[in-house]
Amino acid sequence: MTDAAPEPGTATPPVACPWCHGSGVEPFEDGDAVGCLACDGGGLVAARVQMVTSHKFPRPGARRAVYEPGRCRLTITQGRTVERYALLPFPADAGFGFAFAALKDGETEPHTLRCGGRDGSDCSCGGTSFLSTERANERAWNEGRDTHPSAGCKHLDAVGPLVAAGWFGPPKR
Repeated sequence: MTDAAPEPGTATPPVACPWCHGSGVEPFEDGDAVGCLACDGGGLVAARVQMVTSHKFPRPGARRAVYEPGRCRLTITQGRTVERYALLPFPADAGFGFAFAALKDGETEPHTLRCGGRDGSDCSCGGTSFLSTERANERAWNEGRDTHPSAGCKHLDAVGPLVAAGWFGPPKR
């Protein structure tokens, strides 16, 4: 296994935990099984997502995320800001491959993300970062500068590569 960061807009593929070999449990001295401490019982090594750059964070590596499947936790880092979310999948509407509830630590109302299907992606975060990215990309294009692709918001920029890498399996129909 390599510690190299994935390419921008991608996530590391699912890999079985080397300690418990993907079982999520480890043997204890008296024969009992306990949840694996290395993967928090999830059986998989945490995923690393290299999010695409943005106009606000143009340096590669400034936007990144880590998904811990054993804890159902998504940690998004942008610059010095770190936000943690509980990421819980639920059945998606027709046309969308996956749906998730993302509950930020300390909040009571989750965001709803839908992605990976034929109807594109959306997020209920209410953020307008995609509008400013769209305007900034248009200005940059007209001025001959670099543009920065985005799925719409930081939540979709983090979860989209996880879906594409197969972390949640095939879409449920």
